[in-house]
Amino acid sequence: MDNSLAQLVAAATGGMSGEAWADRVADLADAVAARLRGEVVQSPSDRLRSPHIRVERGTDRPADIEIAAWRPDEFAQIVSSWVASLAHVAMRRRQDDPDLGRVALFAVVVGVPEDFDLVPGLDDLLTEYDNVVLGLINGRERWLGLRAGAEPIELAGLDAALAHLTAAPGAADPAEEKPVVDADRRPRFLLMATEWGSKYGGLSTFNRDLATALAAIGVDVRVCVPEANPADVTQVWESATVKLVAPDPIPGIEGDALLLAGPRVVEGEDYRPDVIVGHGRHTGPYAYGLHQRIFRDARRVHVVHTDAELLEQAKEEPDGDSRMIEADERGMIELALARSADLVVGVGPLLSMLISHHMRGPDPVPPVFNLRPGLRNWGEQVNAADPPEFRQVLLVARAEDIRSKGIDIAVGAVKAIVDKRDDLTTRPTLVIRGVPDDEATQVRKRVEEIAEESLTVLLRRYTTSQKRLRDDLWGSRLVIMPSRHEGFGLAAYEAIAVGVPVLITQESGLAMMLTDLARANRLDPPREVVSVQGTAEDVAKRWADKIEEVLTRPQEAFARAAALRQQTLAEVSWDRTVAELLGRLGIEVPSSATTGNRPA
Repeated sequence: MDNSLAQLVAAATGGMSGEAWADRVADLADAVAARLRGEVVQSPSDRLRSPHIRVERGTDRPADIEIAAWRPDEFAQIVSSWVASLAHVAMRRRQDDPDLGRVALFAVVVGVPEDFDLVPGLDDLLTEYDNVVLGLINGRERWLGLRAGAEPIELAGLDAALAHLTAAPGAADPAEEKPVVDADRRPRFLLMATEWGSKYGGLSTFNRDLATALAAIGVDVRVCVPEANPADVTQVWESATVKLVAPDPIPGIEGDALLLAGPRVVEGEDYRPDVIVGHGRHTGPYAYGLHQRIFRDARRVHVVHTDAELLEQAKEEPDGDSRMIEADERGMIELALARSADLVVGVGPLLSMLISHHMRGPDPVPPVFNLRPGLRNWGEQVNAADPPEFRQVLLVARAEDIRSKGIDIAVGAVKAIVDKRDDLTTRPTLVIRGVPDDEATQVRKRVEEIAEESLTVLLRRYTTSQKRLRDDLWGSRLVIMPSRHEGFGLAAYEAIAVGVPVLITQESGLAMMLTDLARANRLDPPREVVSVQGTAEDVAKRWADKIEEVLTRPQEAFARAAALRQQTLAEVSWDRTVAELLGRLGIEVPSSATTGNRPA
């Protein structure tokens, strides 16, 4: 998206016109469509006219979004005519398709002077378009949200602009109701957590990275945990300072339930957060409780990490017991927490899309922010010119979830390769990192049923040691994530961060994000994405072919992995993501924002 805007600015500066300019506008339309998961509609013979985007009907988004872009010279000359023309386009589309639904306009003026004012006549647009976003681009970006009968709204960044563009009637718009943040202090975020480390998995890692990224741009971040040792109260992580706070002890209450008491009150300090963040059904209820009982003036953000229905379905064994009841109970908790929040955050596009769908109904619902995590900063990357000689295939997952994590797919695929090769030097070895101590025997038995005696599968215990995880990554020719459902896919994202080749399930938010990024930049679909749909034999063969291709062409695979890392870094960063999150909440990025060695 940012690349398409940069190209548009370059085209305007270079005096580009005609078909060349139309191509740049088409690039912008492709980028917007990728973010909204819509389809650009434009005839090749009609390239000089503005494209528009069709979004699937039945969603809360406008069904038709017009895309327009101008240079300031032509904009000033034909302001009245383009307003009339666009209004006419909207009117004709409604006439041609009475069931079309809402219509929106995404317009950009490139190279505008700093003192540029809103042009007269915009009311004519607002009589035909339900939502209008106007971007004024000149070195910096200024986004304005327009609605009939209302003053223009300053929007913070592209995500806020797209959220305004697609907001349903009656939906809350955080930019219109800014939380009160005193000008003489930093914004205050209180993140609820069961731990600061990562003993219990990826959710804790994500929370720590989010806290670190917010602190790095100048936010006062406190993480509320059940217990905090005096030595751990101030955490300096990746050059950003985060405070750990804990409740006062309560006789008879232990563990996570203590979080409902809220952070310990420090004498002389009147601490009241501007934003409270909870994660899923794990810490979301505690954020809800504190918001309802203690910090009612704060905004509550609910972060969605899983889709209960799809995850529980992925865990079901063939001919095994149904997990419908667990899925329903967990899904209802998630939905109640989401609908009552001020802002819902989906980790990646898949979860954002799913929670938006689940919240559909006649009542107003909070907006959904698609949070794209930044890549972890490991300090260094693997040497793409020196791949490991040993053909190690690594799978990192909580290995007790054999079915949902696709461990059976991984074992079957690598076994198929081994069965074709009787040369010890070319046989791959599968390493599964993430086996809980008390599940090791059961996991071993399940793996042996599939692997038989021909395949070497090394089981490694679950660990929070960054050094051990780094050693696993550095020693692997390939990291695979063949999950039957993965809300995002942080384990494979770690491999991308260090430049190790990956193969990831198509049924994941990470696959969707990488595909969207490729489409927005007019690149081929990512070869790293592999389907897990089909018969067991078909899926095993498909993954075996992909795995063997990487293992037998390591130089090519590692070069492609390095390119994927750079492409991702160019589009996604924690700094950008948390700045956009603040924008969605109507909070300005603090002027004291710092940079340092933190997640990218």
